[in-house]
Amino acid sequence: MGIKFSVGYQLIEEGRLFKDIVEEFKDKIDEVYFPWLNLPTGRGPLAENSGIINWDAQKQLEYELSCIKKSGIKLNLLLNASCYGRLSLSTNLASTVISVIKYLKEKTDIDSVTAFSPVIAYAIKKYFADIEVRASVNMRLGTVRAMEYVSELFDGFIMQREYNRDIARIEELKRWCDKNVKGLGLLANSGCLNFCAVQLFYDNMISHETEIFFTANITEEIPGNCWSFYKDKKTGYIYFRTHG
Repeated sequence: MGIKFSVGYQLIEEGRLFKDIVEEFKDKIDEVYFPWLNLPTGRGPLAENSGIINWDAQKQLEYELSCIKKSGIKLNLLLNASCYGRLSLSTNLASTVISVIKYLKEKTDIDSVTAFSPVIAYAIKKYFADIEVRASVNMRLGTVRAMEYVSELFDGFIMQREYNRDIARIEELKRWCDKNVKGLGLLANSGCLNFCAVQLFYDNMISHETEIFFTANITEEIPGNCWSFYKDKKTGYIYFRTHG
């Protein structure tokens, strides 16, 4: 059968619809993952950009997801923000998640959810036994022990990206997952630095991206982030010389 991929939904506002691209390559696609409008995830907001709201976004998203599902491709809801602020332990967060999943099950019959928060994973496992719950790559689960800690919450794991080319590590994790009836996947298109010191800081910023847009922010280069690292001729050259 060969390798199949999970690809991320894009809201294309002009021209071709995303579903048409999926249809063209559907023999290589097993699943489409998508955020839900303005709920925090590991991606930017879907329906808002700097205060400008796309009021047709939900209608278009639901239409395209329905078409994709009918073509035999699975659907994965992203709820993988690394930070939910004061709502992190709240019944409000759990209720929101339950409400969204109920709605999407009726509209598009989603198959799985990718989560970062143990609270979200717990709520889904409690109320939706038929929904697969997958641990986000942002959790940085790269050892059997780490997976064991949360094995009751997750049906599968997206492995820590730093080990994508560590065959021995992958084989070890796969053996454990097979033995414990868990799925194992990896993120193939990451642009992040390996073992990045500011990965969690960046993930938290993405989780609060909508709030950040409406705040007076520092605009100068901040040492430590990947943009500054790549722009520096010395560090950028060393990185690409050793990793290229």
